[in-house]
Amino acid sequence: KGIDFSNQASPAAGMSSELLDRYEEGTGASGVTGSGGGTATTTGFASYYTRVGRIVQFQFEFRVTSISGCSGRLQLALPFASLDYSAGTLRCYDVTFDGSPFIATSANSSYAYFATSKTGTVTQQFLSTGYYFGSLTYATT
Repeated sequence: KGIDFSNQASPAAGMSSELLDRYEEGTGASGVTGSGGGTATTTGFASYYTRVGRIVQFQFEFRVTSISGCSGRLQLALPFASLDYSAGTLRCYDVTFDGSPFIATSANSSYAYFATSKTGTVTQQFLSTGYYFGSLTYATT
């Protein structure tokens, strides 16, 4: 099943590159934690995703009201594991950090992480209460 984008005179005949076989939309309560463990208490959590084939568009917003036993950097559970590195947009309000904030995934990860870029390629971790809004587009398997 799926949508066949091949020429009508010459159907896809099993060519997977011309067949869209996956489309999904969803919402959910993803978990926010520290990469080294611990719990981040959130309020107003909302997340939305659309998956078309292997590409996932993920949007989120939440407020971290407290951080307990967290270490490392703040991370957010994804609806599907990432295939490779990807970076997205992040807007923060009332959050403590130094540099330019971004959200990213690593290869074969079920989490997106929050970090800052400062002085070129230096990436710094951060854990902070406050408001987080953003989006991330990434490939999955």
